[in-house]
Amino acid sequence: MKVEDYFNKEKWEKWVNSVIENFNGIKENSKIGIAISSYPEYGILFTIAKENIKVEIKENNANHHININEMDMIFEIDPYDLDLVLVEGNFSNFRELINNRRIAMYSVSELTSLIDKGYSQFMANLGFYFKDSASPLS
Repeated sequence: MKVEDYFNKEKWEKWVNSVIENFNGIKENSKIGIAISSYPEYGILFTIAKENIKVEIKENNANHHININEMDMIFEIDPYDLDLVLVEGNFSNFRELINNRRIAMYSVSELTSLIDKGYSQFMANLGFYFKDSASPLS
C-alpha cells in the first residue's frame, strides 16, 4: 500500500460502512479517531451518523491542529497492517490486530461517557467488556 492510500477517504468510507453493524449502539455524533503510526501530520476521524459513518481526513499543520479531545477513542495502526484492516466487509482482522496488540486503543473519554454514548456493544465486538462504571475494561 502506498502512503497516499493510508489517508484515502474513499477507502476508509468503503471499509467502515461495510462493517457498520459493528458500530451499532454508538450514539450519533460520537467520534472515533484513527492514527497511522509514523504519520502524525494526518488523522482519520469517524463520526457516527444516523445511517452511516462519516469519514474525514484531518491534517495537523501550522494552521490546524488535530483536536484529540473531540474524539471518544483513538486507534493507532501500523502502516504495514492497513492492508489487513481495509478489507471491505471484514471487521475480524481489525479485532484480531487489537487483541494481538498490533493496533493500540486509547480512550480519550471517561468510561462513564463511553457507556453513555453507547460504546458497550462496540467494545464487546472487539472482545472487551465494561464491568461497571467504576471498573476498568476487562
